[in-house]
Amino acid sequence: MRASILLGLGLCLAAGGGAQALSLSEAGARLRQMPAGSPEQAAVNVFSLMNRILRGPPTSRRPHEWTASQALQAGSSNGCVESAKVFFSLFKEAYPSFDAAYVDSFNSSGNGGHAVVEVTSLDGLPLLVDSEGFKDLPHRQTVTEEELSRPVDIRPELRGKILQFIGRADLFFEKTGTGYRAGVYPYGHVFEQKQSEKTFGSLEALNLWLGEFSDVLGGRPLTFSDIKGMGLILAYDDPGLSSFQYRKAKHVIYGCYRRLPAKDEAESIEPGARDVYESSRRALSCGAAGR
Repeated sequence: MRASILLGLGLCLAAGGGAQALSLSEAGARLRQMPAGSPEQAAVNVFSLMNRILRGPPTSRRPHEWTASQALQAGSSNGCVESAKVFFSLFKEAYPSFDAAYVDSFNSSGNGGHAVVEVTSLDGLPLLVDSEGFKDLPHRQTVTEEELSRPVDIRPELRGKILQFIGRADLFFEKTGTGYRAGVYPYGHVFEQKQSEKTFGSLEALNLWLGEFSDVLGGRPLTFSDIKGMGLILAYDDPGLSSFQYRKAKHVIYGCYRRLPAKDEAESIEPGARDVYESSRRALSCGAAGR
């Protein structure tokens, strides 16, 4: 049986900070320096690189408008379609011996859809990896002087930056007359019930502390088990490999490509695919497409 991994990159916006403008060939060269003895490790490597370089603020564009190369040059990802294009392109650029396909799907019970990347796994079992959270993967965070000078959205009389660490804490960073300060609050309660406060004489010292605080992996490399533990592993929900569950909704495949088309026509293809599925329950099986 053909095994596969789907790497779904949902309708998400990248977090700001740390963007790097790279060409596809430059990014691929970085990935080739990272060992990948299996498709799973290759997927982890691509995840990790995207998490580092696609952290720029998103700009306004339609979901299917930009290519992978344009997103890489901008250093940002503006949704699941762009992210899937980037992942697929990086994976094939760096690890051409591993099988992969770009996949479009629609929500069978509502509007919207989910673009994913299918990767054939090493162990023969079909796995679906939801990469929507690539931007939320563990990484050593930093703050900048510019960020600390901006008004705080929920407290415009203050200037500084709020960072949330899910289930752990809310942090508020600000400049003081003599240096920098970090307030530590319970998660979801910034500016309430302050637990502790730390002061720093330099931005470098602040970022050193923040890097250690945010590095939940303790300095070790990200693994496929980490991704699974984060709930990013999904599964096909039919033997024909034509649909999968995403956010408690059935997503039906209507496009599967081993080579990205020169023109992205998904927006014009999807309505017809929905009509066919609603009238006959027929859907495209990625297992048989583009082979």
